[in-house]
Parts: sequence; structure tokens; C-alpha cells
Amino acid sequence: MNKNSLILPFVAVFIIAIFTSACGGGSSEPNTNGGDPPASGILNADLSGSLFFTEGGEAWVMSMATGKYTRISNTNWPYQKDRFPRGGLSSFNALPIDYDGSEFVVVAKDCKDDPERSCIVVQDENGSYNSEQFEVFGKASRAILSRDRQYIALFRRSISTNSQLEIRNRSGALISYSKLDRRDFTWLPDGSIIYGVGRSLYFTSPYSAQVEYVLTLSEGLQGTVRQIAVSPDATRLFFTMEGPRKGGSFEYIKPYIMNIDGTNIRLLATTPDNSPLVGDASTWSADGQWILLREGGAASAGSANPGFNGYFYAVPTEDMGQIFTLSSISTERSPEVRLLRRYSFSDNPANLDGSITDRSFTNDVAWLP
Repeated sequence: MNKNSLILPFVAVFIIAIFTSACGGGSSEPNTNGGDPPASGILNADLSGSLFFTEGGEAWVMSMATGKYTRISNTNWPYQKDRFPRGGLSSFNALPIDYDGSEFVVVAKDCKDDPERSCIVVQDENGSYNSEQFEVFGKASRAILSRDRQYIALFRRSISTNSQLEIRNRSGALISYSKLDRRDFTWLPDGSIIYGVGRSLYFTSPYSAQVEYVLTLSEGLQGTVRQIAVSPDATRLFFTMEGPRKGGSFEYIKPYIMNIDGTNIRLLATTPDNSPLVGDASTWSADGQWILLREGGAASAGSANPGFNGYFYAVPTEDMGQIFTLSSISTERSPEVRLLRRYSFSDNPANLDGSITDRSFTNDVAWLP
């Protein structure tokens, strides 16, 4: 949802669980080939809420504690040809409002015969469509509802026009826009938006894409601000600093946390081999006590934690006077950090083989109450 960054009881139960917590070095090693779930039914102790994600052209919710999946009704978007005529030829994504999840914005890229056209609509936790569907020219991404659920902020890129950040009402009317080449942004409770350019954080006026003030980070923080995620109480900010690309991937991505006014900046996590790629898929827990980080994966081949998708870790946000260490090996991982485990995912709820995995999802996720 950032690098900046975002559902509840739903229908059609389906399982996938999450990892065994690693407190005090007591967690098992990674289990990707099956294994019996604990008798308690809890795979991830200390973690509550759920993960919202999309898979197979549908939206799902996974219980953080038990790992059980629920498919959100009426989100089989590729088959809704009356709404999305190109069906499976379109590309779908969805993100919920931060720290709520009662509604989420669905974006279908290439939703009509024109590949330079995106369809946008709002659905709720029960799958009902709650807004007029509208179209925008170009490829829209990272469309998110404001915290009062009255406006949609989206990033739009097209061949004929510059990339830009737009604010629209729920019917699609354009309220404000600004030229912008970065898709990582997030809402604040007062309706302002934060995004990063270079080493600076840009804060817009409420419900506007126009910048009100700029916060430039210390020269000691090298790189460019990438992902951004604001804490539920809007007092703290998570962000990553990315280095230049080399061979198609970033030279480094480092995760930081600070107060919203720019004070008390600290590096949040690293790995035993100082792997430079940490931070992708960041999202706060609803109580503000955790940040979910992704580390490893194809982008960081050769690191200590390989794997096509990488791993998810729940990292404490409290300043404990240390930089937390992420590792799939329990003896190397900081005891305060939780390695997320889950049941292997299948789009068929009846296909439950009980296989437990520690691999992360490939798409954006949002941690909801």
C-alpha cells in the first residue's frame, strides 16, 4: 500500500496461516513443506487483526493469529464482464482505507478496449459496490480512500501526459492534482497527503494535491524516500530510503521510523549480513505497536534469506535502543521480532493440504484491525 500506506469479517472461509512467533529464540526454523498446526490453532502469537491482500483477481483477508482466510464476496473481478469488459485481460488491484478496512478502492487497469484507461470503484467489507464507477485516462495505481472516506487519492500515469497525483471525490470528479513521478504516498487524518521526493517529505494542504510545506531529511540519510506509512494516531512516520538501481534492482533499501515532525529518526531493522533490501510491503498494525516488513526475495538474490517472495516480519515500533535483526533463522533473529507464518494459499477453499509456509505474499498487503 510504502511505501507510504493500508478488513474484517467476510464470507467464504479459507485457510492460510501465519508464522510461529520467535520470542526468546523459541521459534522453529522456516517450514515451507508442510507441518501440523499447533493444537491451540494459533500460528502467530502476540499478533492480532488481519491482512488484506489480493490474489487471483479477488480480495482476501487472513487472520494474523490463526492464519484462516476469508474471501471477500463479489470480488471475482475478472468475471464481472458487465463492469470490467476485458475480464482477465485487465490488471486488478485494491487497497483499503488505512486502519479501517470497511471500504477499499478497486482499480482495473486496461478495463476497456483502450489500454490507456483505468476503471475505479469503491467496495465495502461485504463486497457491495458503494460508489459510482468512473474512468481515468492512463494507468492508475495506489488509489486510496481518505480517512473520512470522502475522497480518493490516486497516482496516474499515461503516455500522452505527465504522471500525477490526483484527488477525486467518490464519483470521480477531479478535486485537485499535481505533477508527480512517485507513486508512494499516504493520507493523514486531516486530509493532507505525504509523499517523498529525493530526501524531502512533502505535505499537502488538506484535501489538495498542492504542497503546503516540505520537510528535508538530514544529509546523513543517503538515498531517496520511497515507501511511506503513517501510524494510526498520526504521530509517527515509517519510510524507506532507496539507493540507485543496479542491474534492475535497488542497491539498497533501508527502513526508518521517526516522529511526524522529523525528530528522533532511527534505523529500524537490518539483517545478519547487512542485507541492503529491507522494507518492502510496510504497513502498521492498527494498535501502532508493529510494522510489517518484507525482506529477501528475488530482488535480493544472494542475501542470507533467499526465496522468490521473501519473508514477512512484524517488527516492534517502540524505541528499544536497538536496531532489530531480521532473519528466518530463529537464533539470528532479534527475539522481539516475529517471523510471519501462514498456510500455503490456494484459490480453492476445499483444497486444504495443511502446508505451512513462511513465504510472504507477492502483492501489496494492509494490516487491519
